[in-house]
Amino acid sequence: MVEDQTPQMYYDLDPAVNRAYFLALKKELFYHGYQLGVYTTLHLWTSIMGNFSYLPKKDITLWMPRYDGNDNMDFFVPFDGWKHVYIKQYLGGSAEARRLETWRIGYDYKDASRNDTGIITKWSFLVEI
Repeated sequence: MVEDQTPQMYYDLDPAVNRAYFLALKKELFYHGYQLGVYTTLHLWTSIMGNFSYLPKKDITLWMPRYDGNDNMDFFVPFDGWKHVYIKQYLGGSAEARRLETWRIGYDYKDASRNDTGIITKWSFLVEI
């Protein structure tokens, strides 16, 4: 999850430090055979990572929140090397509205036609960094 509060609490204020950490995480995950997926938005990614377009994104899937209730990808505008969004979280809502015991529930959409990535379709885990 590449997201933070304002002012930033979880990431360094220097995007270069965040990029170095991200590259180290990517290298370690790929070394151990894990697929890397990033949950972020254009605004959050650029404010935390800065310009990171030199990092090839073909092997990093993008999962974006867009709470518009629509199960389509019409909202997406390519950014920083990502040409499409892999998964869209289109409903999440309030903590009271969508709960399963203590777990918050989000509704995600994956466009079945987007299998040209060579990316596995099962997510191994989500790392909050």
